[in-house]
Amino acid sequence: MKIAMDNKESILGSIPAELKEKGSKLYTSLLEDKGGFQTLLKYIKDKDPDRLSIVLASSLDTVAELELLQAPGLSFLLPEQYLQYPRLTGRGVVEFTVEKGDGSTFFPTAGGEPKNAATIQVVIDGYSAPLTAGNFAKLVLDGAYDGVTLKCASQAIIADNENGKKGYTVPLEVMPAGQFEPLYRTPLSIQDGELPVLPLSVYGAVAMAHSVDSDEYSSPTQFFFYLYDKRNIRLHKCMWLNSAPSFLSCYEPYLLSLKGCFVPCMKKLIQ
Repeated sequence: MKIAMDNKESILGSIPAELKEKGSKLYTSLLEDKGGFQTLLKYIKDKDPDRLSIVLASSLDTVAELELLQAPGLSFLLPEQYLQYPRLTGRGVVEFTVEKGDGSTFFPTAGGEPKNAATIQVVIDGYSAPLTAGNFAKLVLDGAYDGVTLKCASQAIIADNENGKKGYTVPLEVMPAGQFEPLYRTPLSIQDGELPVLPLSVYGAVAMAHSVDSDEYSSPTQFFFYLYDKRNIRLHKCMWLNSAPSFLSCYEPYLLSLKGCFVPCMKKLIQ
C-alpha cells in the first residue's frame, strides 16, 4: 500500500490523457473502497484468511485494470525459440458454462436462485505469461474443452482434454515478483525468497498443471481452479515450489459446486 501511495504520480502519469479520469477512479478505489487495500489490511490484522482471499482477488482485479490502461502490449521481447507459439499480448476474459453430470442444480454460496447451469469467467493474463495465456486462449477457441468432465482433487478442480496433441509442449513460464519479464523452464523456489507476480494461494486462482514428463514444462491442456482451504494454510508455501500460476479467475460463488460437472461449451473469448 505504501508503494501505491508514494508512487501515485508515476502510476497515473503513465496513463494516456484520455484515460486519466478512469485511472484516477481505479487508483482511489484501490486505496479506499471496500474491495481495496484498506480492507485487505484489516483482514490481515484480523487473521481472517477467507475474507482476505476474496478481497485480495478484488484488489488484483483493480490492479489489472490499471495496468491495462498503462500498457498497450508486452513490455518485453519473447525469446526467439518461442516466437512460433500462440501468444496473448494483453489480457483476455474467457467465459464458459458448466452443467452437473447428474442433472442437479447449482446453488450459489452467497444465495440466489438455483440454476441448471453455471457461468464462470476466467481472466487470462498475457502480460505476465503470454505463451501460457495464448495457448489457453487458442484451446478455448478451438473447442478443446467442450464436453470435458471436471475432476476433483483435495484443493483443486481439474480440467483436461485427454485427447490433446501428443508431443505438444508449452514451456514453464513464470513472472517473478519485481521482475519485468517471465522466466522460462525455470521453477521458482520459495525457500530462496522467489515469488511469482500472480499468487496461487488465492481462492479461484487458475493455473496450468505441470507436465508429467518434466518440471520445465507446463501441461499443454490440463489446468485447475485452486480452492483455498485455511485448514491447509501451512502447506501453501510448499505449493509454490511446484506450481506455475499463469492467469487468474474472477471469484466465483459456484466453484465449490463444480465437482463432477462437465463443460458443454467453452468457446467464448469475450474480451
